[in-house]
Amino acid sequence: MKKYILKVLFFSVAYMVFSALLDIIFHELKPMTDYLVQGVLFAILVVVLKYLDDKGWNSWERIGNLFKKQSK
Repeated sequence: MKKYILKVLFFSVAYMVFSALLDIIFHELKPMTDYLVQGVLFAILVVVLKYLDDKGWNSWERIGNLFKKQSK
């Protein structure tokens, strides 16, 4: 669990910096809270997908089995 928490922190900071730099380049700087919320949401999404990938939940075989008709 510790590695996932560290990944959330890393991805949130990386997203905030990248997004702020793009906004500075295009002269549309937003309040810091916007970057904070976007960074945390992005990081949580990425880490949840990584966790599901580690557990094998998002494989193509698993997705295919969800849509197959069950025979009686």
